Amino acid sequence: MKCDGYLASRKRVFQCYGPRSMREDAVISKVGDDFEGAKEHWGERMQEWCFTHNDRDGLSAGVVQVLGDLRLANPGIEINEWAWPQARKEFDRLGIDSLVEIFGYAPSSSTLDRLSFEEISPVIDEIAKGDPDPYTSLSDPPSVKKLEKNDLDDDSAEFLRLGRRRVRVVEDFFSQHYDPTLGDKIAKAFQKQYKAFADAGLNANEVLFELQRFAGWGARSTNNHDAAVLAILTYFFDRCDIFEDPQEIGTAGEPLP
Repeated sequence: MKCDGYLASRKRVFQCYGPRSMREDAVISKVGDDFEGAKEHWGERMQEWCFTHNDRDGLSAGVVQVLGDLRLANPGIEINEWAWPQARKEFDRLGIDSLVEIFGYAPSSSTLDRLSFEEISPVIDEIAKGDPDPYTSLSDPPSVKKLEKNDLDDDSAEFLRLGRRRVRVVEDFFSQHYDPTLGDKIAKAFQKQYKAFADAGLNANEVLFELQRFAGWGARSTNNHDAAVLAILTYFFDRCDIFEDPQEIGTAGEPLP
């Protein structure tokens, strides 16, 4: 019925469009067909229409003109465009209870202090199922400039700093595991995923988020599980080439600031 989401309190109809690439003629056709279809199906139930898209560069001039024409022709309907800034604005208005309901609890320092092999093991097992090339060695630890080199924001940096509290547990796990190649297998799995996300055009912060999901973030309803995921991801950020390494002489191996 030409509706990808409905906010009853505002009588707002959302129409989502997320292609891998934006072609102006296709977007203009999409906007026109979906708006007219929504008017037909929703009638007085639609006082707002919101075209929601994933184009970080913004809509082209032709599409902006079409949206303007629709506003002039339909003065009784508020017509809006939503992209990342608008979605982030709504996100920032949410209270802590709503955020927890959507994303779950973030691991705290005390949770990470309780981290043990019991929580790490199933995460490692899950990542290892891909059976990647076991002969890819872990790279040297990155320099302290790695965060800056990859344009990771303060929130991403804080997650990695938090994860570093228990990186030694992960390191000990690999050194004591019966399979001496397991660490290399997991490193290769992360490298494959990192390349796939980077090739898809995600920025560094989005890549970090997707790697968390890949490693099992949120797969279980326990803080310990997510803390284990964070510790493992930080270990491979520190030890493995999953982000660009500035390779500056004399700084390799230093801890994150």
